[in-house]
Parts: sequence; C-alpha cells; structure tokens
Amino acid sequence: MTDHPADPGETQHTARIPDHSSLWGYVSQWRHQQPDEEAIVFEGKRSTWTELAASVETLVKSLRDCGVRRGDRIAMLSWQCPEFVITYLALERLGATFVGLSPRYKLPELAFLLQDARPRVVLISASLGDGLSGSSVAGELRENHPYVKTIVAMHGMFEGAIAFDELLVGRTDHSSSAPEPVGGACSQWLGEEEPPICIVYTSGSSGQPKAARLPNRSLLHNYRVGAELFYHKPFRTYNCHPIDHVGGIDRLYQTIMLGGVLVLDQRFEPERVLEQTETERLTYWLGEATQYIKLAPLFSSFDLSSLQVVRYVGPLPEEVLKALHQIAPVVMTSYGSSETCASLVFTDESTSLEALRDGNVGRPIEGFVMRVVDTDRNRIVGDVGELEVKSEWIFGGYGTETNAPKAPLTEDGWFRTGDLFKENGDGSFTIVGRVNDVYKSGGYDVHPTEVEAVLMAHPRVKIACVIGVPDSTFITVGRAFVVFQSAVDTEQLREFLRERLAGYKVPKEIVVLEQMPLLRNDKVDKNKLKHLEG
Repeated sequence: MTDHPADPGETQHTARIPDHSSLWGYVSQWRHQQPDEEAIVFEGKRSTWTELAASVETLVKSLRDCGVRRGDRIAMLSWQCPEFVITYLALERLGATFVGLSPRYKLPELAFLLQDARPRVVLISASLGDGLSGSSVAGELRENHPYVKTIVAMHGMFEGAIAFDELLVGRTDHSSSAPEPVGGACSQWLGEEEPPICIVYTSGSSGQPKAARLPNRSLLHNYRVGAELFYHKPFRTYNCHPIDHVGGIDRLYQTIMLGGVLVLDQRFEPERVLEQTETERLTYWLGEATQYIKLAPLFSSFDLSSLQVVRYVGPLPEEVLKALHQIAPVVMTSYGSSETCASLVFTDESTSLEALRDGNVGRPIEGFVMRVVDTDRNRIVGDVGELEVKSEWIFGGYGTETNAPKAPLTEDGWFRTGDLFKENGDGSFTIVGRVNDVYKSGGYDVHPTEVEAVLMAHPRVKIACVIGVPDSTFITVGRAFVVFQSAVDTEQLREFLRERLAGYKVPKEIVVLEQMPLLRNDKVDKNKLKHLEG
C-alpha cells in the first residue's frame, strides 16, 4: 500500500491570494491598493493599512537603533494588541525572531522561558493582571537576565523602561534606511539558513516547555494555502488567542494575506465576542471547542448574520454543531500544531454534520502527505494508529539557537505527531486522541476522545474530559470529569454510557465540576485534572 497526498482537485481552488515572500509584501500591497481601509481595530481605535505600514517602518528603524540585528530574539509579554502585530512585522523585516510570553505565567515560569530564549529586547504590557505587574517583571529582568539590553513598556509606564510609543516617534518614512525583507523568495529560505520568525513553546505536558522554531516560509505557505479554503471578501475576524500560541498568530497571517480587518481583544469573554461580531460585522470565527460550548447558548441574543465561516478545533457536541450551522453558511474544522506550522488538514462544505461529530478533520492541504501507521510503522487504513506527516513546510526543530538540532524526523523523513488518527476510505482523516492519552483497562485500549464524545452527546452535559487513573484490579480505569448544563444523576449518566459503549470503556468514576480547568489557549488542562481527587 503506497502513501499518497490528497487529490488537489478535491480540496484546492484556483489561487486567489498572491504568493508574496513575506508578510511585508502583503502589507505593501494593501497600503497601495487600499491605503485608507481599516486594518486593525482595538478598544475603539482603528488603524488603516497606511498607518500600519508607517508604524512598522518606524519601529524597524527604532529597533535597529536599539541594536537589534538579524537572528536576535525579541520577547513580548502581553495580551493581543496592535503592538504585537506591528512588532511581529518589524521583526520579519529585520530577520529577528519573535518570542511570545503569556501574562498567565508566574514569575518562575517566565524566568525559565527568558533564560532559555535569552532575548535582547523584552516588551512588557503595564496592564497584565492575574497578580503579575510590568514593574515586577522588569525587576526580574534587571536582576537576573543581563542579556536583556532594552525593556519596553506598553499600555502604561514603569521604572527602567522606555515607552513603546517613543519607538514610533520620528520620521514617517524610513524606507531609505529600513532593510529589505530578508531572504528574497520563499523558495530560497531553506532549512535553518534563515532564523525562525518566531519561537513557540510547547505546553510541556511531558516535562519543561520545548522551544519550537517556526520558519516564516512554512507559516506563509501553510496559512496562504489554508486561507484559500475559506476565502471570502470582505474578511473581518476576531482574535483573542494568546500571543505565545500558534493560534495567536493565525489570524494575523490570514488577515494580512486577505487584506481584511483584524479585531483584537485581550481575553475570551463570550458576551464580548458576540458583541464584537454584531457591531464589527465579523465574517470569520476561529476558536477552541470549549469556547464554542460557552458561546452557543447566547447565539439567539445577538445579530450574527454577518458570519460566513465558522472554524473550530477540538470535538464538539452535536447540538453545538447544529447551532453553528444555523448561524454560518460554512462550518469547518482542522488539525495542526506548532510543529506543523499551523493547520495542515481541513474539512470542507461537503463534510457532513455526522462526520464532524465523529471527529473527521478532512484532507491534507497542498504540500503535505499524511499517513496513519501501526506500531511497526506500516501504513494502515480504517484502523487507529499514529499520524505521521511528511512535508518541507514544518517546523525547524526544537531549541532556540539557529544551529540547534533540526526537526526530529524518522530515517525515511516522516515527522511523528504523537496523535492517534484513523485514515478513512475516502482519503479523509479522523482524529482519535493523543498516543499518551490512551490507557489500557483490563487489557483493552480505551481512547478518551471516544468516551468524551458519547458523554457530550448527553443533552445535559456541557463539557467532559476522560483520563486514565490507576486501579488495583484493572491496572487502569477511566475517570470522567463533567460540567453539567443542568443537573443529572451520575448513575443515570453511567447508564447512558453503558447503552452506547462496551463495558470496559465506561469510566469507573464520574466527577462533577462547577468549571473545567483550562490552559491559557482554552484547551482542557488535563495535568490539573490528574491531580484532582475523584
């Protein structure tokens, strides 16, 4: 049985997005074609493409004056904000690397990441919240991180920093002194000859966070090809994802490529998202499954008629999928990771609601080959195995230095994702879960996502998560954590499961929570659940 990519004729459309070799190429295009059109909206302030381009050019000059050069790393501790977009674009022009840091981190966590990344410049929001202050972080930098040469304050001021606004003061035209976009055409950016455009730290579920180096050429290719699948004009979207997550740069790339409008917000708040959708006439949503579960009960209270495409990540209950189909013509899902440099597989309009409910994530985009393999790494179809990916458009490897080891591939060039999938007969793929999440109960493999899907099919279950816990008789058994929409007896819920699952799959324990613990990207925090008592 041979490996094969998706049939391009089945999933691809005629390209409508120019293939520029940099984000700056797109910004330049829109600055000339639609100079006075909105580009960014944040807290009532609106910036045009002309204003965005001018800010980037000024910041390039200011950062060069601060000593920033090709290959330097620049860190930012903030929520979503225009300064993030401007800085990211400026660093692309300089050939420097962006490192996002989450305000949800505590000082010891930040200290570890800073020591690993060793940034030359750190930009810090003065309004972080969650017990963290810009001044406390600046104090940590001055005391323990001598490689940080410049501290920049945003959204306020604190001692020992220069104001971001000061970096944007000066001549409005620095085109004569600003460097050209680095590297030329994407086809010339091979391997690690160019520094990564950004470093994203993985969640660290198996230990300390690892720095994944993301090449700009890969992100440009993957976001462009992906955006072709949901292309529409006008394109108006919303982003409150953390800037230290690949989801945080997703809408940045897509909006710039499509010449659309990017509405930014600091945190996810359901009512706020819906208000912005109504007032800003948003056309495109992308969010985690848990976010849509929180949004769905509120849909009827807002005018969401502007929505054209709703895209989600993670398993959704059927009732939420039905609610999404009622508010948008196109509902789609996808799969990807930091290591794959964004989503590499998408569903389309032909994917049925039942397939979406069962975890179908569609077919791979141009430039990617996917296969599911058994424990001997033989390709299998119709059975569950580990997903492997082959492509030139993936990450550069782990580690912050340019000369760090390249992406860990098998001898025959495949990247092992650690995710469990099933390849379907029609060439689409269904996600089953993480290899490390599967547990063996009484000698049988149990896939938590299968059990979670059945739990969330119950009309009174809002969200569910299943993990394996030690058991003296069966070695491992399931423990389900659930949040109810309305109260239900756990024994009735267990009977609901018994009617739909083999006995060994039914969790031995069901723990009712008021609220599901979430990571900073709004995915369920399974590590925290493991430390909760049943």
